This record gives sequence, structure tokens and C-alpha cells, in this order.
Amino acid sequence: MFTGLAFVPVPHLTNAIQHLNAAILPELDQFIGWFLLNYTGVPLPDGTLTRAKFPIEFWNVYDRLIYDVEYINVESAYRRLHTIFSCANPNIWRFIEVLRTEQRGRDADFERSLMGEDPPPKKKRYIITERRIMNLIERFDPRNITEFLRGIAQSTVDQ
Repeated sequence: MFTGLAFVPVPHLTNAIQHLNAAILPELDQFIGWFLLNYTGVPLPDGTLTRAKFPIEFWNVYDRLIYDVEYINVESAYRRLHTIFSCANPNIWRFIEVLRTEQRGRDADFERSLMGEDPPPKKKRYIITERRIMNLIERFDPRNITEFLRGIAQSTVDQ
């Protein structure tokens, strides 16, 4: 359900974390502490938050999706490289070879884009997942945050 936090409107994020904290197993308390420290900031007695290592604006995508703002998906690039390397620790020569091959592919994609060619169509499963997530985001209700987080988590399984 933590993946759902990226889709919660920023003003409701603290409430969502409280709901999530109440709904999860006590064994995950250490993870919650780590998440707060790095991604939202730790609540202080005066109600403010400490500065997070990764500010909310970096990882929260709610506004970008609602206002249809394009952004670079680094995670998909990482997954692609991880798949291409097909091992956890490639040697330096394999690493260089893979990066060169990938760069040639990106350069070719860019040139096709300059010529006006459309990008390849998205896979059907990604289109369906995006539609599900947008439906959930458009129907966001702060009174049902736990259900929202569960819905996002179930929509992003196996993606």
C-alpha cells in the first residue's frame, strides 16, 4: 500500500500515512520510520516536519497526473537496464558494452522522433493500469484513504 502514497494529494499525505501506519503490522514500524525520515520528514512536537532527504514534490505524482504533465520515468529506464544486464554485478566491459548499445538505441529513437514518426504503442496492460489509476485518482476521497491506498496497490501489482 506504500506505493499508493505517491498518488495521494499532498495536503492529505500526512493523514494517509497515519491511516497506513494504523493498518500495517507492527513489524513494519522500522520501515515507517525510515520512510518518514527519507520521504516525508519526521513530525516534530510543534506539528511541523523535519526536512526529508527526498522532498515530497520529487516523488508525489498526483498533480502531474491530474494536470497531465509529462515527466521522465527513471524507474522504467532502470528496469530496462537491469533486464538487459541479466546479472547483478556486470564487469566493467559488459557495463560499457550495454550502455553503448542502449545509447545507440536511444539515439535512433530520437532521430525517428525528429522525423515525425510516432513512438511505439503502449502495451495494453500498461494502458489498463494507467486507466485504473486515473479512475482512482479522480475519485479520491480523503474519508476513504485506506481503500484508496489498497486500490492503488492492487492496480500496480505485477507492473
